[in-house]
Amino acid sequence: MQIKFENFGQAGSGALTLSDLTLICGQNNSGKTYTSYAVYAVLKNFKEFFRYGVEDEVERAISKGEPATVNLKEIRKNFDKYLTEAGQRFGEGLDDFFNAPDDFFSDSEFSFDVSQELGEVGDYRATVRFSKEVELVAEVDPDAEILTIAYLHDEGSKLPRVFVRNIIRDLIWGALLEDKFPSPFVVTSERTGVSLFYKDLDYNTNAIISHLRDSDKIDPIKLIEARRSRYAQPIQDNIDAVRDYDNISKQKSYLRKDREKYKYVFDAMNELLGGGGFKSSNGQLAYRTKRKRKEPSVVVPLYIASSSIKSLFLVDMYINHVARENQVLIIDEPELNLHPDNQVRVARLIARLVNAGVKVLLTTHSDYIVREINNLVALSGVGEEQDDLLGRYNLSKHDVLEPSRVRAYCADPSEGFCEMEVSKVGIDTIIFDNVIADENIKSQDIHFSVE
Repeated sequence: MQIKFENFGQAGSGALTLSDLTLICGQNNSGKTYTSYAVYAVLKNFKEFFRYGVEDEVERAISKGEPATVNLKEIRKNFDKYLTEAGQRFGEGLDDFFNAPDDFFSDSEFSFDVSQELGEVGDYRATVRFSKEVELVAEVDPDAEILTIAYLHDEGSKLPRVFVRNIIRDLIWGALLEDKFPSPFVVTSERTGVSLFYKDLDYNTNAIISHLRDSDKIDPIKLIEARRSRYAQPIQDNIDAVRDYDNISKQKSYLRKDREKYKYVFDAMNELLGGGGFKSSNGQLAYRTKRKRKEPSVVVPLYIASSSIKSLFLVDMYINHVARENQVLIIDEPELNLHPDNQVRVARLIARLVNAGVKVLLTTHSDYIVREINNLVALSGVGEEQDDLLGRYNLSKHDVLEPSRVRAYCADPSEGFCEMEVSKVGIDTIIFDNVIADENIKSQDIHFSVE
């Protein structure tokens, strides 16, 4: 999938195509976070922006209890038109997604290319059950490219038409694209603050309680306004995930369900966390340190844990409890609060996640992360000496990255958003190399001038 944008904040104009590993590098205030958030918004809400033009006739048939058919061939033929309209609706919703002032993104334009994803129509069957007596059943005839939807219900049951309309759109999306679009999980650069203040960040609830407490007369408009988040949607989603950790931690990711197979991922995460792990007790998040010989482990409330531990919490949650196949993990600045040696380790963790089947999009300022990714890419081109190099630097075959699986972009306000070359030796990171070269020259000049 390719996402094209124009006049999008500091990111300006450009295009991004997701790969197994996608990096966005750039200076401060260059639009890296904006771009990663936009990708998250597209993947999370993409199907909501489509209007297929068949809802009325299908809704009428279903409301009569009759089977309804949708011509998928016709929809595919007109898909470019639906994409254009979806891009317009996406742009119109950016202010709400970012919780920005009205018309903040009024000049921004988005368009999408899903030609690679929109292949031939295959087998598809889905059931949406509302009760024992009411369900919608959908099935595709791949040869005719027809989606048939049946409404099974008893005499007294009736679904609201708007509800049926949304389900029909979901079924059309499922028949055409559902298994070809990854769902996203985002880890924002505000994650340490979220982990520290998650109990105090329920602004909506506090505003509602204050209004109910202080008002003689309830104002419905103020209650509705109080329900709006004061944060961009990715940040709000992080707050919700941390707050719901008790429930989320009861789930197992596909990685954890087959922990032995993906042991290399957990080994990398364990090394970053120093052998410790996270737990929750009565809604209080904590970090349990590694147990040392003849000493018990120590449980440290997350709010007084180190900044590096707080910054890794959501990544650990994803690996253990959230990860599903066909997902994209979006990490804004994975180097946040990490010493250079741990920045190198997090690059290896990312490589292992990619090799375990997780697509990863990250923004970074870290030369250490990019250098290590370049090392792991270059290793794919090493011949007989690969095993020796892996052993020498305590690496494994799960760290090696094929260059064809990596795409990289540079966000530069003066040059624009552009793609960087990825070769057999890695990413052409001139944005870092120039700064490093200048600092080396400065250092040598000053060093040889010391009396």
